[in-house]
Amino acid sequence: MRLEIVREEGGGPGDDKGTVEFRAHFLEGSAPGELHEVSRFVRHDGDWVYVRAK
Repeated sequence: MRLEIVREEGGGPGDDKGTVEFRAHFLEGSAPGELHEVSRFVRHDGDWVYVRAK
């Protein structure tokens, strides 16, 4: 339904790593749900790649 970015660290043009905290709001059937995660990313060959959740 929507993605809420809570905070971000790094991930700019000169960075090689970054962190994004988000909440993904969704429906499972008719029940609302939410996934809250802090995700780590690294730059690999110029592209951002998901590493893992903190």
